[in-house]
Amino acid sequence: MSQNPATSGKTVASSGGALKSPWIWGFAGFIALALAVNLLAVYFAVSSSPGLVTKDYYERGQSFTERAKLSFVMRQKLGWRLDITPAPGASVGKRTEFTLNVTGVDGTNATVDSASFSAYRPSDATADFSTPMVKQADGSFRADVEFPLDGVWDIIITASQGDNQADTARRVIIKSR
Repeated sequence: MSQNPATSGKTVASSGGALKSPWIWGFAGFIALALAVNLLAVYFAVSSSPGLVTKDYYERGQSFTERAKLSFVMRQKLGWRLDITPAPGASVGKRTEFTLNVTGVDGTNATVDSASFSAYRPSDATADFSTPMVKQADGSFRADVEFPLDGVWDIIITASQGDNQADTARRVIIKSR
């Protein structure tokens, strides 16, 4: 007499059938993969730079509004309008000309003693640089700069006349060659 497998007394669990199932191994593998990816993300988050470009980022953020108001008031007091004109096609390793025109309330060139050009990379403070701008015969200022890295850069140009200063900012995107 042959035995019926259903009544033979062996169960799936006792024969090890669940561990032989590809569905169980696939599910366990998926969980293990998700855990490994999360652990890798935690490792990179802890071991990499936080992306903060200054040590006093919190204090600077708190005083941002005050500094913005002060800059606006100073421009109004001096009657200056600052316009930055970058040369088209800025890319890494290529000299790029930035021109600053400072005009007064009547639209003519304002009297400015000096100007400085500063470039800040939001994601990497080690690439930041600053250079003085050269006064041109027409009263404008020019800086020929070369960006070491591609990506987003914040440009801040400060114009000075005696103890008075006014600045303007612009965000530019530098492309790789």
